[in-house]
Amino acid sequence: MRSPSEDRKPRSVPPGWSRRTHGRGRLDPGGVLVFSRTPAVEGCHGARGVCGNGCTGKVLPVQRWACSEKMWLGFLMNHGFREADARVLEVLEALDPENLGTLIVQVRAR
Repeated sequence: MRSPSEDRKPRSVPPGWSRRTHGRGRLDPGGVLVFSRTPAVEGCHGARGVCGNGCTGKVLPVQRWACSEKMWLGFLMNHGFREADARVLEVLEALDPENLGTLIVQVRAR
């Protein structure tokens, strides 16, 4: 059940994201955060459930966020980062052209 404060304004960042527990609060000023992931599929942004164990054995549900490059940069810039860059590295032509590529996000702490 949502608390009254959650009903007052829309959530602008993934649930549980805060400066105290994620990213910026753990880096010294000027520190760099870099991460990679699969890019979001057009029209499929936001929270997604996946199986953390490859869907074999005991189910280990994991919530992950599928966001566009622009959305990731917005979240990070609003949480104390600067000099942000996000881009999708396309797969090599020799590989299957149906592959999504890799989203690389890099930001620097203020």
